Amino acid sequence: MTNNQIEKIKNFFSTNDHNLLVNQVNEEIGEFYVGVIRYFAQQQSIKLTLEDSDALKSFSHNLFQDVSINLFYVTQTKKVEQILKSHEKNIIITDYKNWKRYTNSFQSINGYSFEKDLKFLMSNVFNISNEEIYKFCRLSPALAFSEIYKYLINNKNYVSDLCITPNMNYIIDIRKRIFDEKREDKNLQKIFQAIKSEVKIKKFSFLTF
Repeated sequence: MTNNQIEKIKNFFSTNDHNLLVNQVNEEIGEFYVGVIRYFAQQQSIKLTLEDSDALKSFSHNLFQDVSINLFYVTQTKKVEQILKSHEKNIIITDYKNWKRYTNSFQSINGYSFEKDLKFLMSNVFNISNEEIYKFCRLSPALAFSEIYKYLINNKNYVSDLCITPNMNYIIDIRKRIFDEKREDKNLQKIFQAIKSEVKIKKFSFLTF
């Protein structure tokens, strides 16, 4: 069993383990690990579904997917326990308290190793050795994958713009709003508008380089 956390995330999709816990530390670092999870899920053609922890009983397998993995953002211990007892394959983004409680019983990722994981991801997954982009991603974890993809498209002319760092929380706030709408009243119009806002921010950020 590997101790490398990036490899652990990658391998989780093909193992028989049902649960993976991620100590997000904070929302920005949490979004970095969600980006890692999404990347490897796409690489392995696995469906990743954002789920509401109050809707466990409604889980059902997608007939057109070999594997479907549920992604939760949850910090309530009771709900974490409920998810861990399910027979589904789950990834739980949670706080340090719950992560510490279950880390010896389930596969787990410690967000306090973020910088080490970022270096490994860039060097060994994307073959990037550029101090400027590493610094940007270290300061702005939530936008790491957007920045990495931008670099891969045009690495010869790459220049990071650290001055936009104060605005990084916009995307996190939008994603939280999307999740809250799905969880509370499922207002499709509000969800659609939130998704459009995220796309606009990413597009604007991309075009400024």
